[in-house]
Amino acid sequence: MSSDLAGDRAMTERFIDDLENQLAAVNLLWLGHPDTTQHHCPLGSPEHLEALRRTDENVSAVYACVDELRRKGKDVLFIAGSDHGHETVSGLVDIDKKLAEAGFESELASGRLVTAPNGTAALVYLQAPEAVRARLEAFFRQADWLSDVVCRRQFELYGISQTPALEFFLSLKSDPAALNPYGVAGESLACLVPGSPYPIGCGQHGGFGLHEQSPYCLVNHPGLRPSEISAATDLTLIAPTVLRFLGLSLDGLDGRSLQQILGVPTLGD
Repeated sequence: MSSDLAGDRAMTERFIDDLENQLAAVNLLWLGHPDTTQHHCPLGSPEHLEALRRTDENVSAVYACVDELRRKGKDVLFIAGSDHGHETVSGLVDIDKKLAEAGFESELASGRLVTAPNGTAALVYLQAPEAVRARLEAFFRQADWLSDVVCRRQFELYGISQTPALEFFLSLKSDPAALNPYGVAGESLACLVPGSPYPIGCGQHGGFGLHEQSPYCLVNHPGLRPSEISAATDLTLIAPTVLRFLGLSLDGLDGRSLQQILGVPTLGD
């Protein structure tokens, strides 16, 4: 499929055809938009709003299929969500250049120090003596272009993998109250990727910014009534909810199911 809006529509139609024919117990549709549009157009711009409208049409088409399946007696759990939000890029940071200027040029040249940019965040890998690691952490702590520095000893708190040589997670500086020209709140610095920089003034994600860390998840089932809960939720809720619906074991999973949080024993029985 193409990566444009037409490709998303074609993928949706293919997905609905599979859903109607009940080819699997679990069906997953991943749409490239509005994310792709937001990376290349200002948030709130006409292009962005059109992408949102077209995406809403695709999700509505899937839900219409789900509704029809339910009328035919099928028990269907419908989940729609986003894996992240976006921040407006306020500027670009060349992290490797800043590290070289701070005296880590030899580590970069030898490959003992490697940065992996990820939008408004970056991972830092290091294979060097403790003195170098301590000096690197001190540099990051005083950097005015960073808002958060997570060290290996803190990874478990954030669910970050204990990958060999991975020492730091960096979240670039953000301002949740700043407005772009279309009145959309939230801006952040982003990593400069030589050869493929994302445009300043458009959307990006990856770090701890308020708006990029504000995705949504809608769970729809006839056995669920609208309700409000105060329990903390996160991405680890989704897999247990699906498995519980299918009557499968939740052993070994990090999160709880929505059924457990709501105290709904019948959903999935």
